[in-house]
Amino acid sequence: MEKSKSEFIQTVIFSIILIGQLFLASRYWPRQDYIGTAIFLVVAVLSGIAAFGHFLEWKKAKNKA
Repeated sequence: MEKSKSEFIQTVIFSIILIGQLFLASRYWPRQDYIGTAIFLVVAVLSGIAAFGHFLEWKKAKNKA
């Protein structure tokens, strides 16, 4: 698999994880489960950082090709 396609797929996967974690955090917040909400938000931030990094690599690989 070429690098640009691989980076794009990883960007999509981490974006889906980000959306899922934000959804779960929004479900835990009304229950006043602040520990669970914090865990989901931390994972959401980390997956957002990963998605952004893979997006930048995808742009670089796309421009080189």
